[in-house]
Amino acid sequence: MPATHPRLADTFAHAATQAAVSARFEGLARLHRELAETYEGLGRDLEERLASAADLSVMDAMPLADALPHAPAPLLRARDVAERLGVDAKTVRRWGRDGTLPAPLHIGGVNRWRTEAIDAWLASQEKGA
Repeated sequence: MPATHPRLADTFAHAATQAAVSARFEGLARLHRELAETYEGLGRDLEERLASAADLSVMDAMPLADALPHAPAPLLRARDVAERLGVDAKTVRRWGRDGTLPAPLHIGGVNRWRTEAIDAWLASQEKGA
């Protein structure tokens, strides 16, 4: 193998490195173009789907209560129950402990009452009065 000049070897190595870097950038540019085309296609598809969904106007035709028939009633905090009963929240907590009110649910260290349970309790109080 013939001996080559060190600078010539460096030049060849540099050219090879530049070619590799150039090839990598070309590959990245191609990938970028492909991604851009994919996103454009997805955008067009989404626009078409939204346009067809707007034509259906499903949400206008169906009330939310009918759309979610099994949605549970919200749980009430002591403050919420207190507002319904016209008493202080401390009273609600005490009544929950001593059994005057329906037993609260203990969730994550806090007490919550079911709306139905409080409504039923109120109805029973009205009948007993």
